[in-house]
Amino acid sequence: MIKIKLYDKNKKKVVTHTAHWVSTRKLLEGLDVDGADYDTASERINAEIAFVASVFDDVTADDILDGVNADKLQKFLQDFYSQLFGGEDEGAKKAQNRSRTKN
Repeated sequence: MIKIKLYDKNKKKVVTHTAHWVSTRKLLEGLDVDGADYDTASERINAEIAFVASVFDDVTADDILDGVNADKLQKFLQDFYSQLFGGEDEGAKKAQNRSRTKN
């Protein structure tokens, strides 16, 4: 399962999108996108954003381009790829750490 948070300009709030099932085929596609050579940084970013959107049923590349603050894009992509490759959602880790400190 992978979760991303995007600002929805129509709802005027941040919305969490969840991909409950991500196939191994999608993981391999992600490796290809990540390992490919691009002529420009903007080509790489556009390819990565298109791939991220393809993982979700309800997200488009435009949703990501409009819903992620520019200074947070690298962190957004790092968090996504971390989840794709078996890591945890950063928000989930923070919530888990907060609950541990309360006990």
